[in-house]
Amino acid sequence: MFSANAPGWSAKVVKSDTVSGVTRVTVAFGGMGPDGSEQVQLGQYFLEKNGELVSRMVGFVGTGEQS
Repeated sequence: MFSANAPGWSAKVVKSDTVSGVTRVTVAFGGMGPDGSEQVQLGQYFLEKNGELVSRMVGFVGTGEQS
């Protein structure tokens, strides 16, 4: 779904931690913007797993940290 909406962009995990079985992941999405300049957008995701498979994932734009 991400690659269909942002062709040519990449997604890279830049930070993660796990507490009580929930993993919080900060992802940096990057690529060329409509004006031709390189852009980066951060997103925060919360994951629950069933064994090695992700059973639930909720995500938000931004990280909740002030810039």
